[in-house]
Amino acid sequence: GGRALLLTYVDDILYTTEIPKDAEVLKQCLKDRVPIKDTGFISPNASDGGTLVFIGREIVRLPGEKTLFVKVPSDYLDKTFASYGLKSAPASAAAPSLEVLEKTDGIPLSSEAHTRFRSALGKLAWMSQTMQDLRVYIALLATQQSCPTSHTESGLRSLLRFLASDMHIALSIPSQDESFGSRDIDTPVIVCYTDASHAPRRSTNRKSVSGGVLTFLGSLIKSYSRHQQSISLSACESEMTGIQSICQESLVLSRIVSRILRSFQMKEAAVISKVVTSDVFTDSESSLKLLKGIDLPRRSRHIEVKVEWVKEQILKGLIQVKFRRGTQLVADLLTKCLQTALFQMHRTTMGFIPMSPIGSLINAIVQIPVAILEVCCGENSAICRACDFMNVPYHGVSAEMEVRSVFLKAKAWRESLSKDVWVHVHLSTPCLVGSPLKHFSFHSHDQEIQWCSIIKCSASYMQLGSSSSFELPKSNSIWDRWFTQRLLEKQNHVFECFVNLCKTELLGRSGLPIAKQLRFTSDSWMFAEHLFRRFGVCDCPQHSCMNDIHWAKTATYTWKLGKEIVRAAQRAANCEV
Repeated sequence: GGRALLLTYVDDILYTTEIPKDAEVLKQCLKDRVPIKDTGFISPNASDGGTLVFIGREIVRLPGEKTLFVKVPSDYLDKTFASYGLKSAPASAAAPSLEVLEKTDGIPLSSEAHTRFRSALGKLAWMSQTMQDLRVYIALLATQQSCPTSHTESGLRSLLRFLASDMHIALSIPSQDESFGSRDIDTPVIVCYTDASHAPRRSTNRKSVSGGVLTFLGSLIKSYSRHQQSISLSACESEMTGIQSICQESLVLSRIVSRILRSFQMKEAAVISKVVTSDVFTDSESSLKLLKGIDLPRRSRHIEVKVEWVKEQILKGLIQVKFRRGTQLVADLLTKCLQTALFQMHRTTMGFIPMSPIGSLINAIVQIPVAILEVCCGENSAICRACDFMNVPYHGVSAEMEVRSVFLKAKAWRESLSKDVWVHVHLSTPCLVGSPLKHFSFHSHDQEIQWCSIIKCSASYMQLGSSSSFELPKSNSIWDRWFTQRLLEKQNHVFECFVNLCKTELLGRSGLPIAKQLRFTSDSWMFAEHLFRRFGVCDCPQHSCMNDIHWAKTATYTWKLGKEIVRAAQRAANCEV
């Protein structure tokens, strides 16, 4: 007696009904005519949940949740890992860069290795239909599938090592990030994000890469990463080609969505007759100027057809093209190999989040107790005060951290905690030795000796924790020192983010925010992702001038930053477990 929706693919059928009894009737009708295999059932009641398998994908609803989770089985790539000898090899948490594909001195693969490569790439391509955050890697590897070399295989191995630690990721429908798309069912809008990378690689004959993300009601519907057919003469042309491509995709999707809404009578025919409109977000200001301009400059007339076509759709009211900063544009994930922290941030925005193999989202159900060990800090630091406010166990090392007895005291505190407590170690060294201001200090030599003794014992403190983080000013030369790089490499600090102090409520004497940046590294992508979301983007119209800044105050954290560091550690604990 209710409405039903059926989705068929060859011999697989997925159906949903308003009334549970209708699902049973439909199932019985199919069973009376053909043999069927029941792969699962998801209850319409959010308190029951359920799981099913459709075209090899696991679809899960947790008890008490309305959200659906879609994922590839955790053992899907086991044979591929084994064929490349990666079954027992250490996995990598860093997103691959695939820079090795640019090398031209590779040795062609043997017939057997070529067959193995094509088989692995085929499985990854099928997997990327669900794990759409991997599309750019598949697109880059596919450009060399006709004649792969040893460097191509090396790039594939780096991707497989990353996936060996990444098979627990699931797509959340809708995304848990409220800023992703639009969720207003009364005025349905298809929200799209587009980006283009202009002539990024020599190995692809300098063809630009277009990336697009299409969403509806906060859910990822489709994404793509494509090499453009012709070589673009400018970044503006690359972006304009990407905008035209996403507009075409959105118009097709809008017709499909309009048809479904009319069929379900969710909207009156008069309201939907004009087709659901689309909002397209881009970070290309030059393309927006072209679309708004009355006439094209002479150097831009080679893309006039694309511009006029998009203008026509805008005039019809079908599409609106809007600006969004590149750091907040998720389509950036589909045009280039990003650094790990930015990759994790964008994939989380799209809805890809950690999930256990059996379908219980640990970080949504279990709250892991957290304790903070802060090393090389001031007395009554912002993190100390935040831990006291949030009832989080805390131990601070504010002086003589290189002394053995001080370390043993910190170790004893760690051992006094329960075994199920997740300890996060946050460390920062004195930064004056790497700052240009050291030339104004009369004690720079003594400070250099002190820094060397501190950095040498830093690893011992970090190893006391379940996770760790390290911080210094962004432009400090200590980052380039061998001791620092060796420490971060050994502690697996492959994730990083930048924190704008102006967003932490740090003000100058004039009352304006201070523009200084801090750089954080961590062995937890969730720690870096959390801080980036809070403080990674500066939109301040004005900052304090140099004369208004009390530089000594910039060496300590504000209350707001200290509190978010503790929250980042809590998110890291609940994610990693």
